[in-house]
Amino acid sequence: MEIRDKSNVAVPIHQDPYTIKGVYSYPSPDNPEMYSPTNVMDDDETTYWAVNKNPATLLLDLGEDSEIGTLWIKWYQGQTRQFKFIIAVATEEQAKKKDDEDRQSFAIIPHLDEKYSSGVTDQLEPYNLTTDPEILVKARYIMIKVYGNTLNGDWAAISHVKVTRAVSIKSRQTDKPIERTTNDKKQPVRKSTAGLAIPTRPDITTPPDKHK
Repeated sequence: MEIRDKSNVAVPIHQDPYTIKGVYSYPSPDNPEMYSPTNVMDDDETTYWAVNKNPATLLLDLGEDSEIGTLWIKWYQGQTRQFKFIIAVATEEQAKKKDDEDRQSFAIIPHLDEKYSSGVTDQLEPYNLTTDPEILVKARYIMIKVYGNTLNGDWAAISHVKVTRAVSIKSRQTDKPIERTTNDKKQPVRKSTAGLAIPTRPDITTPPDKHK
């Protein structure tokens, strides 16, 4: 733990994140072997989860209800593009509840609704789930729903994720795309038509897409 600036809020440096028990992709990647959602849990800098679909959802399962301060996301090539996203959470009990259309009850974090990544780093970016470090968010499931990116359209791509109880000093989401002054070239994501299967959770579905 890095200690603390004058705001007296600890900054986690990831030695002791929660263990993510499961991770799932909706829809499944076109090439599940190359772009598996489990890639976000390894320490391999060359692997990542990727889906060419807008929206695309990455669901994290902590295995039990936990007190969460910050979700850390390392966006693939995050220094060259901004990803639009929302973050929603559910406790174990909430995930069992259904709405009238038989969907689980996930709550969108209000200040992480339709936000953009910073677009300036390919390192882990902190997104605080709480605006008050004295009040943590209780959840078992964390949903990252991605609405494409500013460089190559519908692609969602994440290299790593971490979940910590500690709250970061600074949350890195922004409200809109930045104006880039350099001529960034497109760096296409590799594509494949392989049809290998990956594990899914049939009992967990994504919340309704309110933006359609």
